Amino acid sequence: MQDEAKTKEQLIIELRERVAELEKDKAKRKRTEEALQQSEREKAILNQIANVFLTIPDEKIYEEVLAVILKAFKCRYGVFGYIGDSGDLIIPSMTKEIWSDCQVEGKSMVFPRHLWGGSIWGRAIKEKKSFSSEGPFQTPEGHLPVYNFLTVPIVFADKTIGLASGANKDGGFSEEDKAVLERIAAYLSPILNTRLQRDRQELERKRMEEALRGAWLYTRSLIEASLDPLVTISREGKITDVNEATIKLTGLRRRKLIGTDISTYFTEPELAHEGYRRAFEKGFVTDYPLTIKHSNGKLTHVLYNASVYKNEAGKVMGVFAAARDITERKQAEESLILSEDRYRRLFEDAVLGIYRSTPTGKILSVNPAFARMYGFDSPEEAKSLVSDVAVDLYVDPSHRNDIVRMILDAKRPIHAESLYRRKDGSIFTGNLHVWAVRDGKGELLYLEGFVEDITERKRAEEALRESKAYLSATIECTPFEFWAMGPDGFYTMQNRFSRAIFGDIVGKRPEDVCLNQSMLSVWLGNNRRACSGELVMEEVKYFFGDQERYYYNVVAPIQDAGRTLGIVGISVDITDRKLLEMELKKVNEELESKVEERTKELGAKTRRLEEFNSAMKVLLKRREEDRTELEESILMNVKSLIIPYLEKLKKSRLNGDQMTYLNILESHIREITSPFTRKLSEKYFGLTPLEVQTASLIKEGKTTQEIAELLCVSENTVSSHRFHIRKKLGLGNKKINLRYYLQSLDK
Repeated sequence: MQDEAKTKEQLIIELRERVAELEKDKAKRKRTEEALQQSEREKAILNQIANVFLTIPDEKIYEEVLAVILKAFKCRYGVFGYIGDSGDLIIPSMTKEIWSDCQVEGKSMVFPRHLWGGSIWGRAIKEKKSFSSEGPFQTPEGHLPVYNFLTVPIVFADKTIGLASGANKDGGFSEEDKAVLERIAAYLSPILNTRLQRDRQELERKRMEEALRGAWLYTRSLIEASLDPLVTISREGKITDVNEATIKLTGLRRRKLIGTDISTYFTEPELAHEGYRRAFEKGFVTDYPLTIKHSNGKLTHVLYNASVYKNEAGKVMGVFAAARDITERKQAEESLILSEDRYRRLFEDAVLGIYRSTPTGKILSVNPAFARMYGFDSPEEAKSLVSDVAVDLYVDPSHRNDIVRMILDAKRPIHAESLYRRKDGSIFTGNLHVWAVRDGKGELLYLEGFVEDITERKRAEEALRESKAYLSATIECTPFEFWAMGPDGFYTMQNRFSRAIFGDIVGKRPEDVCLNQSMLSVWLGNNRRACSGELVMEEVKYFFGDQERYYYNVVAPIQDAGRTLGIVGISVDITDRKLLEMELKKVNEELESKVEERTKELGAKTRRLEEFNSAMKVLLKRREEDRTELEESILMNVKSLIIPYLEKLKKSRLNGDQMTYLNILESHIREITSPFTRKLSEKYFGLTPLEVQTASLIKEGKTTQEIAELLCVSENTVSSHRFHIRKKLGLGNKKINLRYYLQSLDK
């Protein structure tokens, strides 16, 4: 029994072992079947990829290979690209769907190496290893969402040449997926490398063809661009090629020239034949003179330079000849002679002193003006008597040495004022312009320059400064506000009265000075009128809080030849006078009211009313006397404080423009203070400001020419003003002297 039990137990154990072996065989067979299926799957994928490379056009290959990979791994997105010659990743497989869905700013199919950073695919390329990840991923804004990613480098000869990747596979990528994609990459490696090598060779071939074509075009363009006629000649003397310059010089088209005898286009065919015969014999000819005939008969003198050209075997194929048109050169030589003659005449006839000297101070040459300026009788005398420019011509020799140092250091022209000594010892001020003349190597040859005698100009400038000082003193002494303004609207001058009220206004605008808007409005309006040429004279009232102030303003233009250079103005405070006038007016109104109320009592109070009337007349007379006294005071101040300085200015050294401005200023001041002008303006409101000015000058005895010069207008304009003044004064057809009539208005 024990033996039977033992036998059964052994059978069970053996049976179990047999079953286990069967299970192992089944699992092994299953793995073998799966491996076979996987192998068939990979084989199908590789066959599809091979078919793509064999049948699909170049521009579609990368996209189609990627489509095979995506389908095989059942993922939505992926990339298949290569590494370009510059080391950047290029992905031609970017589909239209991905391109349109991706909203990354500045997206491109080229990923520069410096932008790879620590990305998975960047590491795969650099480390030549496969990577997969389930995220999370850091992607730029607008990038397509990525949930999982598998990337495999395509390596050939231990160098990464491309990349294959997949993304967003349901369930993620397995190790088997990685192994399959690595095998696909290994399969793609030699194919992609061959493809890239072919593309490089094709690109290089195109570059070579383009370079050869460019070289041919460049060579041809050089020949055609040459201004000199170029021609190639066969051993038989026949023309084989010409450029455009030859066509223009002969007047014949290219097809008519090629194949013809070169010597027939010259005035001396035998001499031309001898020229190219010598070129074949000696290998070259230089500066061979010939004369070319144009089809219209025009002759052109040329110098030919020719040399033979050979093929690769060293055999002489023909002569390449270039003709240099010497007509312009002859004209240039003649022009050079004329230019030298003009320079010589300019040098000899110049009003400035021109010279050349060595840096050490020896004179090389001077013109007559230089000799006269320094008191020498001739340039030759100046050269013989001056051994050292610094010692003999400069008051301070060290100044000349300083100028030489500045020229050598700065390497540019130097301008300087210096005191110079003439031959007789007298001194003058000169404005020096001097520069260094160097040769082609930059070596200093000599110093060259010119000197201008500015002694008189310096005196005039000093006189002008004195005149300005006199004018400034005159303006400062005026007993009312005075200011001047430039054409740009900024104050340029003011006196102490203006400064005491408004502070320093020079360099400012009215808007910066006046905070009272009503006053500023009046100022700007008067300034605009004066800038347009009008002489503005008016009384104005300003409010300062609850206080009223009255001013008499005058704004006059400063003009030259009809152009306004600026304006000047004065402002006189007449508040006291206006208040007195207003008080008198008030008293008058009160008296009139009382007279009206008490008309019925006139009989008894006639004497008292007469006394009131007398008192009123006295007050009115006193008002008139005060007004006259104020005007006389202003007139006296102008005559005693301004006119004398104007007379002094007239006697100083002024140029024509300065004297004109002075006369205009004097004329305006006299007009402002003239009782005649006031009476004329009050009595005849029909006269324009310019007619009032003209009438004032006529009364003073000025002629039409003098008035025109003072007012900067033409004599015809002055005559027109005379006519209108007589007409407005009622003297149109009367034989009355206008000057005497105007003088009578002062009485």
